[in-house]
Amino acid sequence: MSDLKAQTQAEIQDAYSHFAEGKISEAQWFEKVPAALARLYLSYEDPIRQSGFDGDYPLWREARELVVDAFDHDGRFLDVGCANGYLMESIHGWALDRSLFVEPFGLEISPALFKAAQRRYPKWKYQIFEGNVMTWLPTQKFDFIRTGLEYVPPGRETDLIQHIMKTLVNTGGRLILGPFRVTEEEATAQVIHRAGFEMAGFSSKKDRLGNERKVLWINSPAS
Repeated sequence: MSDLKAQTQAEIQDAYSHFAEGKISEAQWFEKVPAALARLYLSYEDPIRQSGFDGDYPLWREARELVVDAFDHDGRFLDVGCANGYLMESIHGWALDRSLFVEPFGLEISPALFKAAQRRYPKWKYQIFEGNVMTWLPTQKFDFIRTGLEYVPPGRETDLIQHIMKTLVNTGGRLILGPFRVTEEEATAQVIHRAGFEMAGFSSKKDRLGNERKVLWINSPAS
C-alpha cells in the first residue's frame, strides 16, 4: 500500500509540474489528479481512508468536526469533493448532535468515487452529483458549502471562490474553506481577499497528536 501511496504522490507532483510548465492543459489536470487520488482512496476498505484521511475515527472527528462550527442554522449542506461521501454523512450526524438539521449533498469529480458514494448512501443517491465544481450548475443553491482550495489547479483558487459564491451559495448562505493545517491560514486568507471577499469567521482545533487545523468562512449577503 505504501508503494501505491508513493506512486500517487509522484503522479500528483508530476501533474502540478507539467501544468506549471504548460505541458498539460487544465482539463488534463482535472483528469489526472482526481484519478490518482481515487485509485488510492478506493484501494482501502476503511471509509475514513476512502475519504483521504489517515487516522482512526476519534482523530477523524477531531480533524473534521470543526466544519460544523460554521453552521448557524438548519439548511442544505454541499460537500465539494465528497469522495465516498463519508464526510457528508459525518457532518450530517455531528450537526444533529448540536440540534441542527443540515440536509447533506455531495459533489465529486471522480466517476469512480462518485459511484462509490452513491452505492454507499442509496438514500442520498440523488443528492450526490458527479461534476467539476468550476463548471457545475445545480438546479438549487445551498446554505452551506465546504470546499478546499486544492481542488483546482494553482492560480484558479480565486475563480473557485467567485464561482461558488455567485452560482452555488444561497442568499444569506456561507462558504466554508477547509479544514486545512493552520500553517495555510495566511495563504487562504489572501485568496479570499483577492477574490473580493472578507472572512466572516473561523474555527480551529488541535487534535490529540498536536496537529492544529482551521476552517474559514465567507458569508453571502442576506439580500
